[in-house]
Amino acid sequence: MAAHPQHHHWTLEQYIEHERYTGIRHEYIDGQIYAMTGGTLRHAHISGNIFFVLKSALRGGPCVPFNTDAGISAQTKRKYFYPDVSVVCGEIEIDPALPERIANPIVLVEVLSTGTEEYDKTTKFNYYKLIPSLRDYLIVEQDRPHITHYRRHADTWSSLESDDMTGQTPLPSINFSLLMQDVYLDITWDGVL
Repeated sequence: MAAHPQHHHWTLEQYIEHERYTGIRHEYIDGQIYAMTGGTLRHAHISGNIFFVLKSALRGGPCVPFNTDAGISAQTKRKYFYPDVSVVCGEIEIDPALPERIANPIVLVEVLSTGTEEYDKTTKFNYYKLIPSLRDYLIVEQDRPHITHYRRHADTWSSLESDDMTGQTPLPSINFSLLMQDVYLDITWDGVL
């Protein structure tokens, strides 16, 4: 993720117009915009695997997964993001300031990229914590089989890491366990995928 070359303060209206005009997605944090960088084939494949598994498992139920095209809003209304996968349960709440942004995700997933790894693990996670509905945040690595699962318990967060290809990540908030082998389906560690 790279900051936009013009380092001025963007109003929310300017940000909305800029996205409409350019067709390029940006994350917006307190008046600064950050262009979404292109991902690798492996990144796209892993995030696609996660979306497909969740879409298949949650079909017909109260929870709906979205891919990276669905933006989300932190409750401060000054922070807008594009996670790799998000899940909403029940009625979808839309941010009134940005009608294309979901305000009540229950699960968020980020597949790490070299350029955004530290940001996704720290700064972005701190912003995601501002979303009251959020219960689970998954950070998925693309260069090795590894998932870090952050889970909200009342007002505190716990974390659990897994690198066992036969393991699973329980997501009680959506009554589902994500299998590591499904996340990394068709990924080889010595090639492009």
